[in-house]
Amino acid sequence: MIHPTFMTRLLIALSIALLTAGTLLAEISPAAYSNMQNTAAERLTIQVSKVILTPQPNNRTTVLAEATVKSVKSSASGLKPGAAITIRYDVAPLPKGFVGPAPIPPLKEGNECPAYLTKEKDGFVPAARAYSFTKVGEPLQQPEPPPVTNAPATNSPPPEPKKPKKPKETKTLGDSPATPREEKPRTRIQVITE
Repeated sequence: MIHPTFMTRLLIALSIALLTAGTLLAEISPAAYSNMQNTAAERLTIQVSKVILTPQPNNRTTVLAEATVKSVKSSASGLKPGAAITIRYDVAPLPKGFVGPAPIPPLKEGNECPAYLTKEKDGFVPAARAYSFTKVGEPLQQPEPPPVTNAPATNSPPPEPKKPKKPKETKTLGDSPATPREEKPRTRIQVITE
């Protein structure tokens, strides 16, 4: 027999687990984005000079951008205006019908924008998620699918047109491809009544 106190505690624990799982996929509050921006190791204004979008499996896109530092609010790595930097990150749009943190929009060539970054060994990465290149409160650009021109080249020929389907053969009982149906002589029976 299960004790009522145990059942109550179990139901409370399950409720908390379900509520917590739901909030893990929720959008992040503007205050949290502001905190990420304010605590970013690199707080800069950049001019984007080159962007390469590389399609990846599962509807992801890798963004590799080259930019020039226009101004520095703070820099843990010692960046100065005029420095050239490389920024790399992945864009993963949310599946249709899902709610969660907004994806990081891809940078666009020629744009001047704020940049909240973290230094890694081979360049810089976004430090404030979707608001790494936009001030909190400004509208976000939604990620677009990568342009076809940046897709990896394929040497496969174009798909062949579909061939029309052959009509299905119909068979009657007793028919088989190995033994053709033989004509049997028919016998007539005549009934005579007087």
